[in-house]
Amino acid sequence: MFLAKSNGETLQEHVEKCLQVFQSLYEKYPDLLTEVEWDLLRQAVIAHDLGKINPLFQKLMKKGNLSEKEWDQWIPHGQLSPAMIKKDARKDEIEQIILVCAIYYHHDRPEKDRNIVREYIRNILQDEWETIKFPCDFLTKKLRTAYYSYQVQKLDELKDDEILRYILIKGCLNRIDYCASAGRLEIEASSFINGKDVAQCTENFMEKQGYARREMQTYLMQHEGENLIVTASTGSGKTEGALLWMKDSKGFYTLPLKVSINSIWRRIHENMGYKPAVLLHSDAKGFYLTQASDQDKYETARLFAAPLTITTIDQLFQFVYKVNGAEAAASALATARLVIDEIQMYEPELVAIILYGLKMLTQMGGKYLIITATFPKILYKVFEEHTIPYQCAPKSYYGDVTKRHWMKLIKDEFPIEEIVRQAETKRVLLLCNTVNYAIELYQQLQEYTDRVGLLHSRFIRKDRKKLEQEILDFAPNDPNRKENHGIWISTQIVEASLNIDFDVLYTEMCSIDSLLQRMGRVYRNRWYDGNGEPNVYVMYGDAVKRRCANIIDPEIYTYTMDTVKAYDDMLLEESEQHDMKTEMIDCVYDPEKNKAIENSRYLKKIKAKWNDLAFMGMYQYNKKDKEAKIRDIRSDTVIPISIYNRLADDGTLEEWEKRAASMDGDAQEQRAKLHEEILSYTVAISRYYADGWQLEHCNLDTIWKHSDIKLCVNRYDEELGLIKGVDSADFIL
Repeated sequence: MFLAKSNGETLQEHVEKCLQVFQSLYEKYPDLLTEVEWDLLRQAVIAHDLGKINPLFQKLMKKGNLSEKEWDQWIPHGQLSPAMIKKDARKDEIEQIILVCAIYYHHDRPEKDRNIVREYIRNILQDEWETIKFPCDFLTKKLRTAYYSYQVQKLDELKDDEILRYILIKGCLNRIDYCASAGRLEIEASSFINGKDVAQCTENFMEKQGYARREMQTYLMQHEGENLIVTASTGSGKTEGALLWMKDSKGFYTLPLKVSINSIWRRIHENMGYKPAVLLHSDAKGFYLTQASDQDKYETARLFAAPLTITTIDQLFQFVYKVNGAEAAASALATARLVIDEIQMYEPELVAIILYGLKMLTQMGGKYLIITATFPKILYKVFEEHTIPYQCAPKSYYGDVTKRHWMKLIKDEFPIEEIVRQAETKRVLLLCNTVNYAIELYQQLQEYTDRVGLLHSRFIRKDRKKLEQEILDFAPNDPNRKENHGIWISTQIVEASLNIDFDVLYTEMCSIDSLLQRMGRVYRNRWYDGNGEPNVYVMYGDAVKRRCANIIDPEIYTYTMDTVKAYDDMLLEESEQHDMKTEMIDCVYDPEKNKAIENSRYLKKIKAKWNDLAFMGMYQYNKKDKEAKIRDIRSDTVIPISIYNRLADDGTLEEWEKRAASMDGDAQEQRAKLHEEILSYTVAISRYYADGWQLEHCNLDTIWKHSDIKLCVNRYDEELGLIKGVDSADFIL
């Protein structure tokens, strides 16, 4: 009897479970693969774990440990399993390569020297294999020690369409294996709650709220499942429209920021009552660990098994880098409808990643909807050049409120005294391009008023969560909210993340897409006439430009500056008759109105990234390589020294160490909870701005091995966050 798992599950039992999951996939999506490909996948499912007959693997499963010498001899089972397959298991050479490579790479493990593998198969594994009788005509009696190495080497010689075929089949194998290992015999969780799918729950919600179906929502229902680009303003019912477009299909809904993802999830999960919706982002595991009744939801999300997943592109699109293991997301997207919300919020390299991914997933059978307030028209050239299928809605769609913002340009710094005066009766929001300037502005305003708050990215997670709730409570997007007044200062983190509604906005000049997003934080769904008084003030000048030089593309900044001057001191209309905001973004990104955009760094970055992805080989990078990260966020996770000392003084560090020491190897959930608790005291600081940060080794190894959390000697203040300056009192540990 050969074991497949340390819990006592046999190899035969695991294969039988995998075949049940395979059958559920076949019945759910019969058109996903051809009948020939389904047969190939079935063979891969049967053979993928046969290398586990390895005596060393069996000893590890039964005894739980190996000697140092035995670990030196260890060979990952995926690199042994192809030896059991006949040389002509598939008559077609490409199919044979796909079959062998899908099995060989079904886990992401370092490759062992192939000469060592061949010797091990010949001298050790053959004897074990002869004790097994598998009634499968594609398996060989005498193990093959050389031919499959040749086929593994040919993976990179496959043509683009063959690589896509491989990614889809390998991804299906991974999903089947992951589900069976997690004890799930159905590839997908049920999409119904009380007999209703997400589209039906959305319609019920709209009926209960007395919302009549809008023109855009009707269009999306009529074109459900088609590849669409739709522009729609705030208040037009974008979220509901996207859910109606999904109908009863598997869906993924992506947004740029985690905070906005959490907000959309709560709306769908709680307001609309669609409980099968799940969250998937870098903090989702910690979120579910705090929800006692929902802890298996994270597993469902991680396996891409939920009928609706609210997520970031980081969780889905790593397959564009051809990273081992990322094929599972690609195969899930091939069966799904994908929503990309607010594409204009992404940097050009991220736009290239998204568009390259859309090209791949549509070729595999997936569908997408880009739904956005503004769409950079230069991107149509990328769609057409690379034949990405798309259909534009016949028009842009608008909400009932068509006049919300009166914009005024100010060539100066923030007018402190005027801001304080307005804050005596109104909710005033100040948005800065840098954290340092936001802190400086906050300190200036404290000299005038105590009704001022500060939120930016350099607070530890616990404090940031608290501050996010405070700003939401201060300026909720709620027509029945109570009267309030005061000032909040923040950065671009609130552009599309928090559902807040202020009365007045003061912002530094930025790119046109960010500027329009920032306007959306005031008068979100309210009419504004202003009686001649603006409610959006935009600061510009040399000082502003200098502060954002490393943050905003200088060309886009210049195009934006040239554009907005024509709309200075005007009440902006956003209606079908006259859409001034679209006019502004077109003046920057539409080549018919701004020919310079065709030779801009913005477009050159998109093209360069696309070319990098197009010429990238399979498994050139692994998941840990920084080059294969979706977002190039090079940062360090740190604990401020004052926080660390406080945790040491009050016994928290000692308590963490005791908890870690008492956990056995199977205590994954307890360990995850401990890790999330530790992370709540950390903050991420960018390596791009390394000057001014003083980092030391953080002695957390006994609590969390390889956490890579560093100690930051810079001063931390609960009001200001992490600032560039050292508090000497905190040096002593």
